[in-house]
Amino acid sequence: MTPLLLNRRDTCRLCDSARMVRILELAPTPPAEWYFPPGAETPTKETFPLELFFCQDCFHVQLIHVLDPVQLFTSYFYESKTSPGLDQHFTELAHYLIGFLALKSNDLVVDIGSNDGLLLSKFDMEGLRVVGIEPSHNLAEKCRQKNILVVNDFLSDQSVDVIIKNFGYPRLITANNVFAHNDDLFGMAKNVRKLMSEDSVFVFEVSSLLDMISGKVFDWIYHEHLSYHSLTSLIPFLKSAGLVVWMVQNVDTKGGSLRVFASRSDCVVPRDPFLSVASQLQREKASGLQEFITYASFADGIERSRQEVRIQLSKAKERGRKIIGYGASATTTTLIHHFGLIEFLDFLVDDNPVRWGCLVPGTSLEVKSPSILAELMEYDLLVTAWRYKNSIISRNLNALRSNKVRVIVPLPSLEVLTAL
Repeated sequence: MTPLLLNRRDTCRLCDSARMVRILELAPTPPAEWYFPPGAETPTKETFPLELFFCQDCFHVQLIHVLDPVQLFTSYFYESKTSPGLDQHFTELAHYLIGFLALKSNDLVVDIGSNDGLLLSKFDMEGLRVVGIEPSHNLAEKCRQKNILVVNDFLSDQSVDVIIKNFGYPRLITANNVFAHNDDLFGMAKNVRKLMSEDSVFVFEVSSLLDMISGKVFDWIYHEHLSYHSLTSLIPFLKSAGLVVWMVQNVDTKGGSLRVFASRSDCVVPRDPFLSVASQLQREKASGLQEFITYASFADGIERSRQEVRIQLSKAKERGRKIIGYGASATTTTLIHHFGLIEFLDFLVDDNPVRWGCLVPGTSLEVKSPSILAELMEYDLLVTAWRYKNSIISRNLNALRSNKVRVIVPLPSLEVLTAL
């Protein structure tokens, strides 16, 4: 088997500068999505460094330890349909883009990293032609079950050639939360441009570095996410690949994301940048994304939160209370390992049945159905999926009230809710 840790970068992923400085060192973890049942043969039990670096030239923020994408993504466990609110988000996104770009029924939409086909299904229902590019074998099969055509491959010269030869050039190319996954981002951007005609539009969503820093969304950092994007770094990078950014939108998904609109620099109808571009650049500069001290403060805040949460859970254990985590996702892996929560938690629950019976990566903590909460009395519920605390509490309110449960929300600042 190929070693899972491929290499350790010493230059910036966007501009190739060697002027890189570490801004955050998290506890090492195994791959964050590797939830397996007890006794299953896992590809590895190793943990790998999670070190966040800042480029002093283009201000890009990134991981430098690169895991093998073939082993990470050819059999992938995350499905879009399991992410709270994403179905509605994709429905609204498809309707918006169809109207905004005046897409017609014969137009082709290509989704890079199409996952289980959730987004493409929205365009398909509106009568557009759709094709996915998806490296995971199991997720490509999910697309086929929805009668969505899919190229089971990474975005590459070969997959681009297959699409152009068999389907023509797309009017719209989408990529949602996959532009952070590739170590060779320049190669990815060049292949996006190759797939575009002069009137194609590339619309992609990435986790917003600004929102990550301001909202303390540090658990979004895991090995699949090699890059943490700002528009400040993206614009010159995409320009170097022959793409021009002309609009950006802030959206709420994934703890705060950027939706970026780009075209070929020689597009048939040149577009002047919208005011949103200048506004976002100004926000990023004013928030200190070009300054090392911003990230030092971010790291200090995470450490304070880690200590506060551990003190709270230690007190709960001293009182003999069970502590149950709610939410088992990739972000949970980072949170549990970095905050050192393994010693406090009894088990976790999650709404996704695929997770039930599995163990949190690198731990013996089992994931169970939330239905078990109705059977327990006087315990503490640690909301590991803290960004979804409102929906979690709302769905389970009766059980939490009647069973005398304290709800602990670890981030962005510690909350202990005793009266729901």
